[in-house]
Formats: sequence, C-alpha cells, structure tokens
Amino acid sequence: MLSRLGDYHRLGIWARVLPALAGVLVLTLGDAAGTLAASSGQPTITLSPASGPPGTTVTIRGTVPGMTAAGHTAPVFTVCLNGCVSGFTDQGTTIRWTGADTFVSHFTIPRIPVLTASGPLVPRDGVDQIGVTCVKPQIGGCLGVTQAHARFRVTHAPRPTRCGNGQSCGDIRLSASRLYPGQIVRISGCAPLTQLIGQPFPYTILLSRGRSTANVGQTRQDMNGNLTGSFRVPALASGLGQVTGGDYTVSLQYQFNQPAQPPAKRIPGMTFQLMGKRVPGKGGKKTVYGYELVNLAKRPFTVRALPAWSTLARLDVHSLTQSQALPFAVLAGRGTTSSFAYCVPGGIEISRDSGKSWALISTTTAAAASMQTAFPIAYSNQTPMPSPTCQSVSFDPSAPDTLYASFLAINRQYGSAPPFYRVLYETLNGGSTWTAVPGPKGYVEGDFGGIAVESAVYGSPVVALYSHIISPQTGSLTRQHTVAIATTNGGRSWHQIVLSCPVQGPCVRFGALPGALPGMGTSTLQPLLRSTYHGRIWNALAWPSGYVYPQGLMAGLAEIAWLGGNDVAFVSPGSQFPLRISRNGGRSWQAIALPLPPDSRSTVQYGSSPYGALMLLPDGHLLASLAQSSQSTTAWYTLSPRATHWVRDAAITAPRFLTSLFVSGKRIFWPALNMNGQPSGSSGLHSAPLP
Repeated sequence: MLSRLGDYHRLGIWARVLPALAGVLVLTLGDAAGTLAASSGQPTITLSPASGPPGTTVTIRGTVPGMTAAGHTAPVFTVCLNGCVSGFTDQGTTIRWTGADTFVSHFTIPRIPVLTASGPLVPRDGVDQIGVTCVKPQIGGCLGVTQAHARFRVTHAPRPTRCGNGQSCGDIRLSASRLYPGQIVRISGCAPLTQLIGQPFPYTILLSRGRSTANVGQTRQDMNGNLTGSFRVPALASGLGQVTGGDYTVSLQYQFNQPAQPPAKRIPGMTFQLMGKRVPGKGGKKTVYGYELVNLAKRPFTVRALPAWSTLARLDVHSLTQSQALPFAVLAGRGTTSSFAYCVPGGIEISRDSGKSWALISTTTAAAASMQTAFPIAYSNQTPMPSPTCQSVSFDPSAPDTLYASFLAINRQYGSAPPFYRVLYETLNGGSTWTAVPGPKGYVEGDFGGIAVESAVYGSPVVALYSHIISPQTGSLTRQHTVAIATTNGGRSWHQIVLSCPVQGPCVRFGALPGALPGMGTSTLQPLLRSTYHGRIWNALAWPSGYVYPQGLMAGLAEIAWLGGNDVAFVSPGSQFPLRISRNGGRSWQAIALPLPPDSRSTVQYGSSPYGALMLLPDGHLLASLAQSSQSTTAWYTLSPRATHWVRDAAITAPRFLTSLFVSGKRIFWPALNMNGQPSGSSGLHSAPLP
C-alpha cells in the first residue's frame, strides 16, 4: 500500500511515537475492498478495479442523492488519496455525468512517492483510501472534507528507492556549480509528486546563504516525479539583498496551505516548518498556523563575484542610442544654432534659436483627426480630449517644418478601458495640421512601437517601428517580428524598409515597443535585437532585453553604447543588472556590479531595481536617481569612472520621472517642468555642468 507518516487525527499517540522510530508508517485500513457506505443523503462511490499495482487506473463510479442536471456545473472535481486534508489530492479530475445523479471518473494510483503535509506517501502493498469531494457544488468549503470514499488494495508494489529506510526523498542536479549573477542555472532531478490540477504544482527554487533565502524560480514536474527548471542567478533579491560572491545553497520548497498537526520531522534530507502567528485567545495568546513549508533536495552552489565598476577603465563612449523617442527633442543646426522641442499638456513648446525664444504648437488637430480613426487619442483618465499630451516628439533633419509626435490612444472597439496603444502623428507645416502616419501592410496604427532618426546627418531616413506583441523566451533567441517604415522626404511619403545595422559598431539595436500597454502600471518588454547577417535577419536577445514602463518613465529608458571595436554596453535602469557589457558584438554579455546608491532599499524583489533613472553619459560617468527615496525631493547621483560610491549632484534638479535629459557640450539640459511633468510657469530649459 502507500506508506506515510501517520494520519494524526485517527492514529492518536502511535502516530506521535512511530515516526521518531521508523521515519515512515505503514497504514492499513483493513482487508475489505470496494464500496464504503456514506451517510444518508451523501454521495457514494465504487472502484473498478478495487485492487492492483501502483500505476493502475481506477474507474470511479458515484451517486449523488438529490443531484439534478442543473447542478452539473463544474467539469472537474477532487480525488483524494488517504484524506482530502492530510493526503494527496488531484483537484482537476474530469467528471462525466452519466445521469442526473450518477457520474464516472478516473484516477491513477501513483507509481512514485507523493508529497503530503504529513510527509511522503510511499507505494507499498496494503489498503489505501480513495475519496472524492466537491461533487456537490452547493457545499461550501468542500476541499476540507471527504464527501465519499472507498478502499483500494495495492498489490505488487516495487521495493521503494526513495523516501524509505533512510533514503532521501528528493535529489536535484545543477548544470553548473559556480556562476556569475546573470547566468542561468538549469535544474534536473526528481522529487515526490505534488498535488495535481491536471499537472503537478511546481516546487519553488530557493537560493540561500545562512538563514537568508530568496525565491528565484519554479520547477516543472512530470507524473514520474522528474524535475526540470532553471533560474538566473540574481544580483539583487528580496531576502538576500545584494548577491555578492560566496557560498550558497540551492534547494526546493513546497507550501501546504492546510498543514497537518504536527508536521513530520525526521525524513532524510527533508524538513517541515509550520508557519503561524500569535493571536489573542482564551487564557492568553495562542499560535494559529496558516501554512506549512516543506524543504528538500539541498545542493551547494557558489556565486562568482561580478567585475566591479571600480575595476573598469573609463568607458570610451563612441555613440549612444536610446531605447525610445523622448518627450524632448534636439536638432543640432549646421552652425551653432540648435532647435529644441518638448511635450506639454495640449501642445509642444519649440525653439529654433537654441532656447532664446519659444512658441507653443497646438496638438488640437491631432486629437480631432484621431476621432475618425480606430484609435482615438486619449489621456490619463481614459477619455478622449481635444488637447492631449504627446508621449514623444521628434524632428526631421531634412524638413525643418516637420515634427513627429506619439500619443496614447484607445481602441475604439474596446471603449475607454485599457489596454492603451501608442499612435504616431506628423505635422508638415509647423503644427497647423496633424495627420496619422499609416502603418505598414498587415499592421494597424496601434501597433506603432517607436520612431528614430537613423543617424545624425542631413538626408538620413526617419524610421518608425511596428510590432505585434511577442515575448522573448528565457534562455533562447526568438525571431523578432519588428517591421519598419521610413521617410526620406520630410514625412510626405512612407515606404517599408529592412532594418539596417548601426552606421558604426556591432549590429545591435532596439526593436519596437509592444503596441498595447496592459495598464495598471504593468511593465512591458522592448526587445534588444542582434543580427548576424548584416541586418537581413534579426533575433531578439532573451538576455539582456530592454525593460520599459508603459507610462514612458525614465526607468524604462535604456541605452546602447558603442565602446569601440566589438565592445558594446547596455544600460537598463529597470533591471537588477543595470549595466552589461559585451566584448564580442552582442553574442554574450557580462553584468557589472555597481555600488548601491545612497538611500536605496537594502533589499529588493527578485528582478527589480533600485533606480528610478540611470544614464551613461558621453564622458563615461553614470547619472542616476532612485526608485524610492526617503527624501522629500528627488536626489540625483553621479558615479565617476573607477569610483566606489555615488556622489550627490545638487546642481541637477530635474524631476525623477523626467525622460528628457540630454547632453550638449559640457552641460546637461532638461525642460522647465515641475515634479508632476507640468510646465513650471515659463517655457525654457534648465541646465547644469557635467560632473
């Protein structure tokens, strides 16, 4: 039969003594097999066959007195092995009604040890109980009771190879035992079968150092108990903080929401923890246990220390490319005069004389024109308005009166609810009229994913990217279906093109932002593309990939920096690996350890970042603001080449969320907006010297 640590509610004192002696307990329910009668009005079940070896598929036939066809609402119910609370459950068993009050289903007797809150159940000859519950949907809390049960005799069970006679229950193997943060560890092995809903629930993968532990991923498990899974070694993780070089352990954990009382204690390689809290009760406080944790399959693992920023030579930045167009645009003139433009509510502030004078271009006609399309322009409360705020603005080097601006829009067929979309508009006459830029064949306006000038020379094409939503798969390259259209005549006509490699440096570039924004602050991935065929075929890198927030916050503004030769850097403030460098043109990447900024959180969630903004400056410095700060105003910090700590830069007073910092000469500039992104009272620019 199936052997386990006892059913404490039925075995009483013996269940408390025998586990300490033997580790497992053979539970015999009797010699009879077949139907167990239920109380009047309760369901009954019969089993066919009523005996057999592990792996036998049992047909369960049942009767539910008083059931009518109207009650046949749930397509699945729960089958329990040796108890619906303390035993093993399959909560996704298909039920087929053969009459108004009769049903049939199937359950396979496990071939391998299964996990319960009382310990592992091991296949052994004897009698076990098969129960069903949730066959009467009107009964609340049905998962906590067995509504009907019958006995099944296990015969010819093989000698156990796990979870018995001092044997370990679970074992995992790691693809490598020494890796840097950012590298992937693949896991294989075996463990007791967990609860089922069609397939086993996953085990949690834990990375631990001493008493500090972080959840870094999950495993998959087949019906034979075989495990597969992987995790990326974190640089920051809740529970561990900053992951530095040293000795760690990797293990598995499973959580039961209804713990047995008390939990099993002495299983080789397995521990049980009742998790509770003290609450007031009769005679004082008592402990209420909410769930139970089972830990097993521990393996040693060494985290290799990342190269530190302080050990790098000054980064020789030859060129910088940003992941998206900004609400602030700069066009360098042929002489010393430059043009500036930035988005404000209802329009665009523009200067043609290096910021000496400013004029407001209205975007009212863009909103009006959008009402005739499938994607009306919207604003933050999801209602179309006549003067929206643009999300980005771009000049056309070949046409001084042409501007391109993107806006948030809604899909007319969905009404005003999320998701939101980005749409691209252009004006060829300095803002008098705006028209929607038509997407490429097979794409709609809402598939727009960014605009860029391909190089900073006159006559260069302006390129707009479009993409259907895709998700790069972890640990592999995925074909990126970004398509592009371009104009070389100031927006008067557009034609589809093949994406080209950068003019200088490795063939690495940003792909299109996903067209739809899920809403509610959900983040979306912008792929980082690499081509090995001179731009004819592009693949999306699974790591690194751009990390973008739908609101267009600076936390989503990533950068690609060409450092000369085949060296390229990737800066992504929304990632726990904010700086990565490739020495082979993007084929592989090495994360660089940065010191945590002052006043940043000491621990963060797995995959998150302490930065609100992070920029690599042309002179090799890093500039950052914090994602969270205890200060009443936003602080900006700089990190000098080879430095070991960040320094507060009091001269920069730009809002933390601002996406519009730019560098010209030896100064850094940002538009005159307040902390809420609104005009601060007068048009113009603020600036500060570079650190």
